[in-house]
Amino acid sequence: MPKTKQPRNPYLLPDTITPQHYTITLTPDLETFTFIGEESIVVNIKGKTSKIVLHALDLKVNRVDICYVGQVGHAPAQKITFNKKMQTVTLNFGQSLEPGEAVLHIQFSGTLNDKMCGFYRTSYFVNDEKRWGAATQFEATDARRAFPCWDEPAQKAKFSINLNIPEHMTGLSNMPTKPSTEKRVEFQTTPPMSTYLVAFIVADLEYIEAYDKNGVRIRVYTTPGKKEHGQFGLDVALHTLPFLAEYYDMKYPLPKLDLVALPDFGAGAMENWGLETFRETALLIDPANVSVAARERVADVVDHELAHHWFGNLVTMQWWTHLWLNEGFANFVENKAVDKQFPEWERMLRFIAEDVRGALHAMDKKNSHAIEVDVKNPAEIREIFDTTTYSGGGSVNFMNEQYLTEEGFLKGLRLYLKKYAYGNATTKQL
Repeated sequence: MPKTKQPRNPYLLPDTITPQHYTITLTPDLETFTFIGEESIVVNIKGKTSKIVLHALDLKVNRVDICYVGQVGHAPAQKITFNKKMQTVTLNFGQSLEPGEAVLHIQFSGTLNDKMCGFYRTSYFVNDEKRWGAATQFEATDARRAFPCWDEPAQKAKFSINLNIPEHMTGLSNMPTKPSTEKRVEFQTTPPMSTYLVAFIVADLEYIEAYDKNGVRIRVYTTPGKKEHGQFGLDVALHTLPFLAEYYDMKYPLPKLDLVALPDFGAGAMENWGLETFRETALLIDPANVSVAARERVADVVDHELAHHWFGNLVTMQWWTHLWLNEGFANFVENKAVDKQFPEWERMLRFIAEDVRGALHAMDKKNSHAIEVDVKNPAEIREIFDTTTYSGGGSVNFMNEQYLTEEGFLKGLRLYLKKYAYGNATTKQL
């Protein structure tokens, strides 16, 4: 029998238009907990259409127009319509947009929320004074809370981020800064990347830094008074970043790496490309009150996020159905890196005792799921960030390495990374 064609996921945006380059300027107000934004998106219009559909959630879109590259004149959007269920905004231009390269201009505004997702507010104390900053958490589908975008892993584009912030505060994003004015921080343009990996932070921060043996600048940022607690995390990163570059036979693709400890952070940590974010307990260690368990926790989390810079960031899953390609490999490789730096912890032996057994236990439950599971909407996506995906995926990689030998396994990984660098892939392509 002929195969039945699978219906297209209704939560995916139309594929008639693709983004190429976002230039985004954001101005957060830390007194009113709001922000205003402006973006110019270079897009490729692949077929005639009168509408453009993007993701947007909890945003106000105030003005929209489009112009073609190399041409004079702007066409304003005639109607702007939101669909809360689909988390989209439809821009109707009232005329046919012809195929070609164009620039979409959008002015928008939003709230620095207290949900620890999207662009959110975070509090901390400086000399017993409560202060406020702002940070981001976009995985899996929350970039759309910060700026209208094609918020899907396969819709990779370049990003040029600009922040208008108080001059006494630090602004961070995925890339190093350009020469900037006192209140405007401009960042270099990223390589092609997915929206969920974009990040920016505004806060009172201090840091310690060092350069790894390949010349990559690594910093650990903390709120004031805590930077010395970041030394162990910095030492781990200094070891593991070059270790992974050798393991994958591919240099770390960015010119810098920042690790930031945030007082308010919902996830344990997040692998934003070039700007990793952590709960303070997952990155900081008080040298005067340290335990082996705390050191192991920090080493595990730091190495897990570093592993993502190749598996996940450089090569990204095509859709969240293939999440195990990100998390399963990071789960497995983090143990390799920790075992290399701290052999006395016998991390690979513990991987079998903890992760493999944990995966078998999780997958034996009636409500379990396959390591790769079809998901369509944001609610379904959130459900698969679990032991089956992480430890189950890591266990499959461990078995593959045992079967193929480490040499054969590594050869396949390296070929895969080189073939799909700055792009997307599925399990079948691995």
